[in-house]
Amino acid sequence: MSHVIAIIDQAKIVAVDTPKNLKRLVSDGDTAVIDIEVANLSEAMLSSLKRIETVASVVETEPYSLRVHTKGDNAAGAIIGAIAAEGGQIRAINTMEPNLEDVFLHFTGREMRDRATGKVASTQRPPWRRGSSRVR
Repeated sequence: MSHVIAIIDQAKIVAVDTPKNLKRLVSDGDTAVIDIEVANLSEAMLSSLKRIETVASVVETEPYSLRVHTKGDNAAGAIIGAIAAEGGQIRAINTMEPNLEDVFLHFTGREMRDRATGKVASTQRPPWRRGSSRVR
């Protein structure tokens, strides 16, 4: 029995299917997820990548590592060209199988951690209430 999940964006269901089928939607056709490691990654390179028509999103996953979601043909060639034009030294480039976070980003345009960060910040105690409470 396969589990079914729903992707919800701003209180609206935008997709419902099994994880496997949702991942297939992101990786089939003209979409791809590409991980790139650039030895000398800079803001100029990130800006250049975001301006490429076939690039849907760019996320810095670790220092010097990017996850790029693309749509359209020859996206990898355009990405490599943009990094090279900025003097980038590519150490590795891999086409990845999408995960559920990639699926969420594909359907909503936002990362899950953007929402999680907002929730964590709203549940923190105000600075004036940081002391321990005592029961008497």
